[in-house]
Amino acid sequence: MENYAFKSVAFGGFDKQDVIHYIEQTAKEAAAVQERLQKENEDLQTEADSLRTQVRELQTQLETETALREQAQSELEQERTARQGLEAFKPEAERLAAELERLRPEAEAYAQFRDRVGDIECDAHKRAAELEASTTARLRRTVELFRAQYVTLMSSFESTASHVTAELRKVEVNLSQLPRAMDQAGTELNELAALLDNHIQQGNALGIDCKQIVWKRCVDMNDRQLRFITDGLGGKANGTPREDGFDITVASEVMAIFCLATDLADLKARLGRIVVGYTYAGAPVTAEQIGAAGAMAALLKDAFDPNLVQTLEHTPALVHGGPFANIAHGCNSVIATKLGMKLADYVVTEAGFGADLGAEKFLDIKCRLSGIEPSAVVVVATVRALKHHGGCPKAELGVPSLEYLEAGSANLARHVENMQSKFGMPVCVAINAFPTDSPEEHQYLRDLCARLGVPCALSEVFAKGGAGGLELAEDVLGILEKRPVRFTYPDDAPVADKVRAVCKNIYGAADVAFSAAAKKQLAELDAGGFGRLPVCIAKTQYSFSDDASLLAAPSGFTMTVRELRLSAGAGFVVVVMGNIMTMPGLPKKPAAEGIDVDENGVISGLF
Repeated sequence: MENYAFKSVAFGGFDKQDVIHYIEQTAKEAAAVQERLQKENEDLQTEADSLRTQVRELQTQLETETALREQAQSELEQERTARQGLEAFKPEAERLAAELERLRPEAEAYAQFRDRVGDIECDAHKRAAELEASTTARLRRTVELFRAQYVTLMSSFESTASHVTAELRKVEVNLSQLPRAMDQAGTELNELAALLDNHIQQGNALGIDCKQIVWKRCVDMNDRQLRFITDGLGGKANGTPREDGFDITVASEVMAIFCLATDLADLKARLGRIVVGYTYAGAPVTAEQIGAAGAMAALLKDAFDPNLVQTLEHTPALVHGGPFANIAHGCNSVIATKLGMKLADYVVTEAGFGADLGAEKFLDIKCRLSGIEPSAVVVVATVRALKHHGGCPKAELGVPSLEYLEAGSANLARHVENMQSKFGMPVCVAINAFPTDSPEEHQYLRDLCARLGVPCALSEVFAKGGAGGLELAEDVLGILEKRPVRFTYPDDAPVADKVRAVCKNIYGAADVAFSAAAKKQLAELDAGGFGRLPVCIAKTQYSFSDDASLLAAPSGFTMTVRELRLSAGAGFVVVVMGNIMTMPGLPKKPAAEGIDVDENGVISGLF
């Protein structure tokens, strides 16, 4: 079996494609060797059976000849007795002598026959011995050859298994290091802030206006106290005092850059284009200008490799990147999606927080920038969510109610219409089943989808695993079609027009209002050459509008743009609408209050 070298990849492991190719090649070679050995063994068994048959035939012949020899010996013994009788009866002997003379030819013929029988017996014994020795030797050689080949094969298998086991252990180690990798991402985010403040502290050669710094620090925790802070206090040695703040990691532009970059060179270039602030003259200052791009790319180098994991049913999955769709663009990395498309016949990727947020951003941003074109869209709905949109109190969501379901079904209908009519995508609906759902509620949604002209399947994968998704899989396979994405707005439209296009065509708004600050920021974007970028709208995920209380499928409302944030590295403008925070706060009763650990180290309250 030929040696094979793997290409090294992230976290000290090897390239996944090479590993898969090597395992497949090893399996094929092993199967071929096993098949050949099996054929040789069968041929030898057939030959051995034939030889055993010949031995049995010779043994039968030998037994026949032996019986004849014994008969001849008996007759000779009788002759000897007769000769002794002749000595006692000479007269009779003389008489018999003449008779003997007469019978001599027959006796001689008998002697010849006896000799022939003896020769046959000896030859039979010799042939049987030679045949047995030859057969035994051949069988011994065959067994030894088979044993040697088996040992070689098993050694190869054991070596391969050991290698694969070692690689899997490396993968486990790498996966265990993912939290540290995410910490490195946070480190990288704050490194940019540290280098920015250090530049100001060390003379501020670029003339950065501390009142116009737009880059925030980052922490992966909900903490409203960190939204707006003042830092650099305590005298000159401790930095330059300025207003600052924190964003949650998933809202950071670096997360968006990480997910949209196509390779390390593109990652580094995008990081370098991050606008961290403005000079006193109003010129943008980038991460490249303060010398941070290279170090940031170095910190992200290992994390940039997609993470290959598997489901409980051993389906491969790529987990890579996680910007929230309500405050960012809500898609996993471009390289993970493209890698999956190269490795599998079918790839499923999520665009979270509803089709108005996740799907719109997936299509208008990720697909536009990467060239990816999906072959189908699955709109996931739940009976509980639709009843919520129908006005059902939270405490009664588990109680069957066609009335509430019907009232909230307009929400699902609009999502389907957006994907079908606005983006031009083939669509099917998946009903994510809950134990509290009733068959009548499921049937109502099936009938609704039939009226909308789209397939509808009950998804029970949470309870039944893959078997619970067979109906949905068949529906998806039935609608797959290669179509170009019909974007919501053209590339060259101004930012304001792009915002209006999304709000009116996707959300159902009648108009869009811009705050005074947003209008000023629009002008600054145009002046800086960023006025034609795609838009990433940050709004509530609870409504089509920017008002969480407007449920179902509202229309005729006005949406208000509160703030515009440039993400030059990611390649889009974040449009903040309504009461949306990029640093969330904890609720009145945080989940942490229900988490505990007992004396045995068993943690409770996580789920």
